[in-house]
Amino acid sequence: MLDEENPTNGDETPVTEESSIITVEELQNRLRLADIDYSKYTDEDLSNLIDLTLEEIEAETGLPITYPRLIVEYEDLFRGKVYETDFYPIECCEIRLDDELLEDVHRIDLNRGIFYFRPSLTGDLEVKYRIQYTNTTVLVPLITDMIILGIEGDPVHGVWNSVKEGDVSVTYGAGSGGLQGKVDNTLAKLKGYYTPRVRLL
Repeated sequence: MLDEENPTNGDETPVTEESSIITVEELQNRLRLADIDYSKYTDEDLSNLIDLTLEEIEAETGLPITYPRLIVEYEDLFRGKVYETDFYPIECCEIRLDDELLEDVHRIDLNRGIFYFRPSLTGDLEVKYRIQYTNTTVLVPLITDMIILGIEGDPVHGVWNSVKEGDVSVTYGAGSGGLQGKVDNTLAKLKGYYTPRVRLL
């Protein structure tokens, strides 16, 4: 059963920033490979930088990354064999028909957010599911690049934004080229990741 007060991933394990996306050790390895001097930053500083950068990505893109987001959809007088969620891909779902938990669903396509019922259902439908962006192939390089910008800046451009928490601050560059341009392009692409499904009336 989905619990709005206890955000979890699909296996009911609470999601934390460092464990689910990038660890301090992994960040250090990536900074070394990029020939970035991070010697003045303690492990705690780098952990705070990861947290700040994740918050910045979530604020810029609207994506649920640190914790899943619970979505609840209702369709009164539903009748049919197929239901499509507004957002997808989805995880950890729950369906109720006329306030009764529906245990037997013929097939669920989590990637496309589609439920297939057999036989056809008729009644008031309630669908709960979670969405969360956890693609580390995209997020880990993005976090690293943003932290590099915060430590060294972009030599091609000036700066436009600074975020500070305690003694740790992250400053982001401006412009459309260089490392900042790469970061901006990735953030722009992520903004449209969870686009609501277009429904024909």
